[in-house]
Amino acid sequence: MVFAIIVALRGDQHVSNALPTMYAADLVSLLKKVGDFDISVAAYPEVHPEAKSAQSDLINLKKKVDAGANRRYRNCARHSAGF
Repeated sequence: MVFAIIVALRGDQHVSNALPTMYAADLVSLLKKVGDFDISVAAYPEVHPEAKSAQSDLINLKKKVDAGANRRYRNCARHSAGF
């Protein structure tokens, strides 16, 4: 039996500060076309630093789930500097 577990993240932006050409929801959608993977995506207990609002952050998470993500990974990277 083969298991394929993937954590799909957008990743860091290029130094040019241009908008990303692909987001995590796009990556999830592409992965689901390739195979029936178990896909985790980032979820923020607080609003993502780049989100316009808490509502837009939740909408973005819904897009990732609608694209096929079946697990949410609680992202705590914002708080890692204090550890």
